[in-house]
Amino acid sequence: MDNIPPRSLAKRNGYIIIAQIKQGIMDPWAILQLLLSAAIGSGITIVAVVTWLGDRLAERLSLKWKHKYDKEIELLRNQLSTTQDLLHTALESASQAHLRAQDRILNTLEELWTNVLTIREFGRSWLGFYDLLAPKEYHYVFEKAMLPRMSQDEFIDSILKQGVTLERHRPFLGERLWTLFSAYRVLVGRLCFKVVLGKGKGQLQTWDTDEFGKRDDLLLGVLRGVLTEDELAKATRMEVGAPSTLMILIEQKILREAESRITGKQVAEISADEAKRLSEAMSPMWEAKLLKGKRKPSKQVAHQH
Repeated sequence: MDNIPPRSLAKRNGYIIIAQIKQGIMDPWAILQLLLSAAIGSGITIVAVVTWLGDRLAERLSLKWKHKYDKEIELLRNQLSTTQDLLHTALESASQAHLRAQDRILNTLEELWTNVLTIREFGRSWLGFYDLLAPKEYHYVFEKAMLPRMSQDEFIDSILKQGVTLERHRPFLGERLWTLFSAYRVLVGRLCFKVVLGKGKGQLQTWDTDEFGKRDDLLLGVLRGVLTEDELAKATRMEVGAPSTLMILIEQKILREAESRITGKQVAEISADEAKRLSEAMSPMWEAKLLKGKRKPSKQVAHQH
């Protein structure tokens, strides 16, 4: 061994360092001593050993941080699991409630559409001339006797009966459908009533004016509640067929809303909204628990110091 050059001896010691470090049989002080002796003869060996030690230190730091964040991730995972259970329960409850009420809903929708058809048929007998005549031609209504033979009192008794029995099923219709049906009944009823008044005076007005020829803001206000401004403006520009166009628009909205009730789409949307509100309501709870979980390790570290 005495004949081995110092540089070769340092290199050999460096290899011994790496081997023993990898096997875990060398304590830190022995490593330091060999590093100092190796530094005299081999720069390459010292770089290799220091690099390996740096990697080992980085690994230990990584494990330390991983342990810390694993706890936070586990806390978040538990919170998410609890929330999923709550959301699942809410959605399942809404679905079961919808299934229990489905028969009543279907019967109510059938009665609703029967009332719509009855009101439509009643309206056609009084409003049919709007589909044929322009305002300047309304005088033909009287000349051709195009209106029903009915007094004002008989008309009022008849129109007030339309849709009255449907209100007892209002909870199964939903407010949107009830609003559409109410607007439909007001549209047909008011137009017919103005025609009845015009018949008594021998003078008919356009559909969007009252008996005195002024803008019928009452009727237009009701229509704005269920129609868009474009839909209403289109009907207002029509000289012929405006009442029928308005009736068809509202009927289409009633049918689309009824379809969503039948298919359960509306319930699904409501359930989704409820789930979203529930999730948002629970978000502060998550944040509070996560912050609480983050503060605990820092307090422990401070106590150790």
